[in-house]
Amino acid sequence: LDEIGELPLPLQPKLLRVLETRQVDPLGGGAPVAVDFRLVCASNRDLAAEVDAGRFRADLFHRLDVIRVTLPALRERPEDIPLLWSHFTRLHAGEDRDSEPALLEELATRPWPGNVRELKNLNQRLVLLTDAGPLRRADLLRHAPLATSPPPPAPTGATGSSLPLSAFPEDGFSLPDLEKEVVRRALERCGGNRTRAAAYLDIPRHILVYRISKYGLE
Repeated sequence: LDEIGELPLPLQPKLLRVLETRQVDPLGGGAPVAVDFRLVCASNRDLAAEVDAGRFRADLFHRLDVIRVTLPALRERPEDIPLLWSHFTRLHAGEDRDSEPALLEELATRPWPGNVRELKNLNQRLVLLTDAGPLRRADLLRHAPLATSPPPPAPTGATGSSLPLSAFPEDGFSLPDLEKEVVRRALERCGGNRTRAAAYLDIPRHILVYRISKYGLE
């Protein structure tokens, strides 16, 4: 079920009942029918936050939340773009078709709000609208100009820097709260890009992802 977070609230108890009883009621009446299936759901929403907001049932959320796989947004894994682009080019062109390095570099700077689906559609557009030969950066800028300026370069880490004593209140502070605020500000400074925020904080990306989850900053 794609975008499970969009399921209307009145339908959610019906899905929960199916998951609990492993039975469905066929249209038109009749006896319930037993079903055997494994359910995989996807959502770009924070379902825990949706539960808190009253838009998603807590019992259904906990019934679904058995094994969780978090897939980073495409803008957070630009190293995957060349492989995906090559795959989509073969899919849409029916053959191998080269792409200029400058094109791939341009793709890596884009924010990709539509994630992989947006990349796939863009690839199809360029393949259809260009002649045979390598796909070029000029083709991309002609047929899919970027409406907004590309994100700024990743800021350098602040390793070795120190805070003045005046930055620390005399009555003390909560270290977890301070750490949460540092992570929040790093994400804000880097436009939500976790890879760049990790570089800015000079920590491994998986550590940053853990901190984001720990402090509910997703």
